[in-house]
Amino acid sequence: MGLTEGTFYGINIRSVFKPYSKGVATMDKNNLEKVEKYFQEGLRFLRLKANASAYEKFAAIIREEPEHVEAYVGLGLSLERNGKPHEAISMYKQAIKLDPKNAVAVYNLGVVYLGLKQNFKAWRQFKKTLKLQPDNPNALHNLGLLAFNKKKYKKAISFLLRAVAANTEKPFAIHYLLGKSFLGQRLTNEAYFHFRKSVELRDEFLPALFELFKLHQMRGEWLQLFEVVRKISRLCSNNQTMRNEIQKSLQAVKEKVDHVEGSSGQQLRKVLDEIEAELDPEHRSRKFNENLQPKVIISEPDEDAPRVYH
Repeated sequence: MGLTEGTFYGINIRSVFKPYSKGVATMDKNNLEKVEKYFQEGLRFLRLKANASAYEKFAAIIREEPEHVEAYVGLGLSLERNGKPHEAISMYKQAIKLDPKNAVAVYNLGVVYLGLKQNFKAWRQFKKTLKLQPDNPNALHNLGLLAFNKKKYKKAISFLLRAVAANTEKPFAIHYLLGKSFLGQRLTNEAYFHFRKSVELRDEFLPALFELFKLHQMRGEWLQLFEVVRKISRLCSNNQTMRNEIQKSLQAVKEKVDHVEGSSGQQLRKVLDEIEAELDPEHRSRKFNENLQPKVIISEPDEDAPRVYH
C-alpha cells in the first residue's frame, strides 16, 4: 500500500476533522478532540503492528461518529493485518459506501481480493483506483501482475511501464516482472535489459539473477554467466540444495566451454575451475578459516575510510 505525504498506510492523518458527515461537522470541541486522540492512537498502534489495539481505537471513533470514513479504513487495515480478510472487506465497503471517491479504501479492497485469489474482483478495484488516481503505482503494479498471470503480456507491459514512470516503491520488482513479460513475448533483448535493471536496483534479488543466468547460458555468454553464478553462490552459501543445482548447471556449461578453443577457452575453463572450487564444501571451510586470520593495516587509511581495530 503506497504512502504519500501526510499519510500513514494510506490514511490521511490530517483529515480527521474533514466533515465526511453532518455528525463530524456538528460535533462539539470535546468530541472532536476525543476522535482526534483515538485516531492518532490508532495510527500509532498500526505502526507498532499492535493490530488489535488499533482496531479498538478506530472502533471507538465509529461509536462517536458512525460515518467517519477513514476510521473504517483503519478498521479494515487492522482486520486485514490480523488475518481477517472477510471482515476487512466489509469495513472497506462501508468506507466506499460513505465516500465512493476514497481511493485508499477502493485500492485496499482490491488488495484483499487479490490475497483471496478473487482476481476478477481485484482487477475491477484496481481499475477503479486508476479512475481516482491515474498514476497510482501500486494499482498499476498489481494490474500488471494480474495481466501477466493471464499471459496477457502486452497489457502487462503497458501497466508496468506506467508503474515505473509513476515512481513505484519497488522498482526492482517491476523491472523483474517486465523482464518476465518480455520473455513471454520472446523479446529476449528487452527482457535482459529489465533483469539487469532489477539487479542494479537490488543486487541480491535472486529471481532476476536466475533469469540472467538462463539468458547468459542460452546466449553462450560464459563470462557474464560466471559473474552471475558467483553472486548466486554467495547469496545461497548455506543452501546446499541450491548449490547442488548450480553445480548441475555448471556441468552442462562445462561441456560447452570445453569446445571453445584458444586463449578464450583457457580463460573460461580457468574461471569455471575457480567457481567449482568455491562451491566445494572443503574449499569453503578453508576459506572461512583464512578469513579468521588477523588482518594487518600496513598504511594509514584515508580520513574517511573505515578503520580496522584488533
